[in-house]
Amino acid sequence: MIPYWTALRGYLQQEGIQLQARQPGSGRCQIFDMGRRTFCLEAWLYTREPETGLPEIGVRLRMSGQHGPAHFHLLKGQSEEIERELGETPKWRKYSDPTRHFNVVYVDKIDVDVTDEDDN
Repeated sequence: MIPYWTALRGYLQQEGIQLQARQPGSGRCQIFDMGRRTFCLEAWLYTREPETGLPEIGVRLRMSGQHGPAHFHLLKGQSEEIERELGETPKWRKYSDPTRHFNVVYVDKIDVDVTDEDDN
């Protein structure tokens, strides 16, 4: 999987996208810092997703810290605009459990051939 994360980082650089990857991407996950300590972007790739057994790829924005819930609420208020920009409906997960100190918005694709390098 490391070649996948290396290629993703190369693509982001080529496109001029300013994300700082935490090095190196481990087997199934790559985390990118976004210039704010309480925000990060996480990409994942499973050749076999643990719960379904199907391949899965996805990306999520994680908001943590004291202001994480407020940031989540502000973004959720813009969900229609975000959906239009993404071209699909993201999933919103707000954790009320005090052991989870973050909230996420994410998109994922299930049952895809994650090994097909020609599939954009």
